[in-house]
Amino acid sequence: MEEILKENPKDTQAHKLKGMLSMKKNDPRTAVEEFRSLLKDLPDNAEVHYMLGMAHIANNEPLMGEEELRRAAELNKDLVQARLELARFSLKNGKIDEAQSQAKEILEKAPDNYEAYSLMAEVAQRQEDIEALFKLSEKMITLDPDRPTGYYYRGLAFQTRKKTEEALKDYEKVLAIQPDFDIAMTQIVAIYTQEKKDYEGAIKRIEEQIKKFPKNPNNFIQLAVAYQLKEKYREAMKYV
Repeated sequence: MEEILKENPKDTQAHKLKGMLSMKKNDPRTAVEEFRSLLKDLPDNAEVHYMLGMAHIANNEPLMGEEELRRAAELNKDLVQARLELARFSLKNGKIDEAQSQAKEILEKAPDNYEAYSLMAEVAQRQEDIEALFKLSEKMITLDPDRPTGYYYRGLAFQTRKKTEEALKDYEKVLAIQPDFDIAMTQIVAIYTQEKKDYEGAIKRIEEQIKKFPKNPNNFIQLAVAYQLKEKYREAMKYV
C-alpha cells in the first residue's frame, strides 16, 4: 500500500483502502488523514464524506463527524447508512425529535429498514409512548425474527403494561438469540426482585446464566445485587 502511494500519491483506491484498513486496525487518526486526502480529488463523493465522518467519530471528534455525515446525506439522499448514523448521533445527544424525524425519512426511502425501526422504538421508549413502542417492536420482529432487539423492546412494552410473564418470555427470547445482551438479563432480574419480590427465583435464574456463560462479569454483578436485596451480605461480597 505504501509503495503504491509512494509511486502515485493521488491513487484514490489506495487511499480509500488504507483508510478502511486503518479503521479496522482501530487507527481512526490515520483513517481521517486518508479520507481527507481522498476528498481533494473527490470533493462531492458522499461515500467518502460518510467514511470520514465515521473516522472522526471514532477519533473522538463528534462535531466534525456529524458535519461530514450531514454532508454525505446532502450529497446522496439515498445513502441510508449516513442518515442512520446521523439519527443515532441525534439520539445520543438528546435530540429526540430530530432523531425521530431522521428515522422517518429513512423509512420513506427504505420502508423495511430494521435499524430505522429500532431507532424509532428507542425514541418511543424515551417518550414513554408504550403503544408506539409495542407496534414498532412487533414490526421489528416481523421484519427479522432472528434478531433480539425487537423482542427486547416488546418486553419493555409488556413490562410497562404489567404483563410480567409476557415480558419475561420476550427477555428470555432475547438471551436465547444473544446471550450477552446484558440489559435483557437486568430486566429479568428486576422483574424477579422488584415486581415478584422473588429473590430466590432471581438468584436461581442468574446462577443458571452463570453456568451457561461463566465469563460474563455482568451476571456476577447481578448475583451480588440479588443477594444484597435478600440481605445476604456475606454471600453478596463473594461476587463484588
